[in-house]
Amino acid sequence: MNVYQSYRFLLARLHLDSLAGETTAKSIKYTLKTLKSGARSLPQAYEDAIKRIESQTPSRISLAKEVLSWIIIAKRPLTLRELQHALAIEIGETELDEDNIPDVTEIISVCAGLVAIDKQSDIIRLVHYTTQEFFEHIEKAWIPQARSMVVNKCVTYLSFNTVLAEPAESPWLVPTILAENPFLNYAALYWGMHAFQLYSEEKSNAIAGTHELALRFLQNESLVQSFSLVLAHVYPEIFSQSLPVKGTGLHMAAFFGLAHLSASLPEQQDDTRVEPDSGDMWERTPLLYAAVGGHMAVVKLLLERADVDINRTDSNGNGPLSYAAMNGHAAIVQLMLAKDGVDVNSKNQLGETPLLYAAARGHMGVVKLLLERADVDINRTDSRGNGPLSYAAMKGHVAIVQLILAKDGVDVNSKNERGRTPLLYAAEREDVAVVKLLLERADVDINYIYNRGNGPLSYAAMGGHVAIARLMLAKDGVDVNSKNQWGGTPLLYAVEGRHEALVKLLLERADIDVNCKRDIRPTSHIRYEREVVAGTLLERPDVDAGFQDWNGLTPLRHAEIRGYKEIVKLLKDHIAFH
Repeated sequence: MNVYQSYRFLLARLHLDSLAGETTAKSIKYTLKTLKSGARSLPQAYEDAIKRIESQTPSRISLAKEVLSWIIIAKRPLTLRELQHALAIEIGETELDEDNIPDVTEIISVCAGLVAIDKQSDIIRLVHYTTQEFFEHIEKAWIPQARSMVVNKCVTYLSFNTVLAEPAESPWLVPTILAENPFLNYAALYWGMHAFQLYSEEKSNAIAGTHELALRFLQNESLVQSFSLVLAHVYPEIFSQSLPVKGTGLHMAAFFGLAHLSASLPEQQDDTRVEPDSGDMWERTPLLYAAVGGHMAVVKLLLERADVDINRTDSNGNGPLSYAAMNGHAAIVQLMLAKDGVDVNSKNQLGETPLLYAAARGHMGVVKLLLERADVDINRTDSRGNGPLSYAAMKGHVAIVQLILAKDGVDVNSKNERGRTPLLYAAEREDVAVVKLLLERADVDINYIYNRGNGPLSYAAMGGHVAIARLMLAKDGVDVNSKNQWGGTPLLYAVEGRHEALVKLLLERADIDVNCKRDIRPTSHIRYEREVVAGTLLERPDVDAGFQDWNGLTPLRHAEIRGYKEIVKLLKDHIAFH
């Protein structure tokens, strides 16, 4: 069905619904005369549907508006059962009254043809995508309390005695509780998101009732514990250890970025007050969760408190600054760096620092802020021996490599536990830009040998990286014949890899050892389809085509045994000529 046909079908459906309320032949004829056709008549058809909704009894109008509010605002499509339970929630009640669940026929009829149910998925939706666009324009005027209603109903459902009463004590019951409470999956996953959006868009005096409901929920330790367990069960692949478990309401408020609630919870004067710097099961504090999520307002208000430790770490050894750095929240990093006593070089159990995290993940703004600190240790490495420069080089973050190299005291030849340097990493991944930056340094060791004996040029040769090799060969002092512990050289690697262009490039060097050998050397190690490479090697007048390997076999004999006819011919011609 094309777009035009879709419009026509939708319009016909809406027109039929507009006739449903007429009771006489005369009124039906009059209505038909006033109907418009074409896509441009859709807005009028929607306006007519709204008028039909408004012409109903107050209770039916209220139901229609709530149905449409849920469908329009929901973060994901709702099933009919989920929507029925959402509609049945009564603010102020402590449990769901199933007698308050509306019938499906009633739900459809009160909406004047604007909603439909997908029979296969049982999802209730708007009849057309243009319906969503229409309601986005009229939402604030026609259903101004829709978003606060959604937040209030979600938190009310989560507060029901019959919903989250048991998981805190019996986590294994979570699947059963989810099955018995159809709206729990949605309420648990999206209450915080809806609340964050509402607090961001509305003035505080307009959401006073919402604030009180949420505050009571977050002050209930048992409910909060159960809520976190349900949330982790519903979406474990996203939350896992990033979700507060056995924490407080303040942990949850900080996790979702709810600044108003984060400000109120520590200020309570009774036994519902929460400690602002308490740790959850992972030893993570509210400040840490706010830093992870990039919730600037929450971070700011917590940092203003004298009883919040900016350097407190979780069970992995990561603190708020590290989490802000690893997630690229530059504004939060800047705020923390302005705080007296912040440990800019804090290490976790693996030795990872804020600078290392930022460099590895390519967060340029964060790296720049950290490098402006005089006390930052630019060469501090993790437990594997990799520092910020190595991580930036191995990940190909060119601008960050450039920024780090401009810092006094940087160790451009830093080695990890396996002996790998930034230049080795860049050469191996064929990162021309990073290699070029590193080679511009006078103190870079271009001939550094990795613990297996291979240097940067050998790695470039292995991968056939011609552009990288060309840069290195232009560097004064490069050892074109560097050998690893098995006698492998750049030329050997280029030949074995059938990298013709690289072989030619290496053979342009007057100081290249064309007769270098390992167990066997280039001319005797020719494999299938290497005729061009063999020919390139044989163009050198100083190549020894008659050399015998440790088995006493010559290159010609190797080629004959393997049936490489073209190579046999090349070798015989070379031997005959020389």
